[in-house]
Amino acid sequence: MSERIEARRTVRADRDAPGLIRALIEAFAQEQHVSADDLSRVLIAVEELVTNIIKYGYDPGAPAGSIAVTVWTEGNRMGLGIVDDSNPFNPFVQPEPDLAEPLEKRRIGGLGLHLVKAIMDRTHYERVDSHNVVEISRRVTRGA
Repeated sequence: MSERIEARRTVRADRDAPGLIRALIEAFAQEQHVSADDLSRVLIAVEELVTNIIKYGYDPGAPAGSIAVTVWTEGNRMGLGIVDDSNPFNPFVQPEPDLAEPLEKRRIGGLGLHLVKAIMDRTHYERVDSHNVVEISRRVTRGA
């Protein structure tokens, strides 16, 4: 059985958060020899989830909360845990966008979360106490 290796960081849920989280994931992926293609896909998913927390997770005028990220590898899997203190929101039960509908007739929203579910092969959400807990992972190619 492969060893699980992790890196963690907690940031304020503000406009600097995506860049700080991205830097953590990029450095970790480089240390773990995750392929550039897989890293790019993971970063797209994380960017979508973190941006949604910052933009929509807190009531207008509320102070910025926090986002705790754990990035891990275990064998040929890379995953992330994202824990935030924003309003309850399960990103994985939202209605799927109708991709056959003409753009001008589609409802706004949902495409980014659809992309997260398409990119990652495992997704999970739960509300624990006053926190949203999201777990995502995918098989990755790792070099030496």
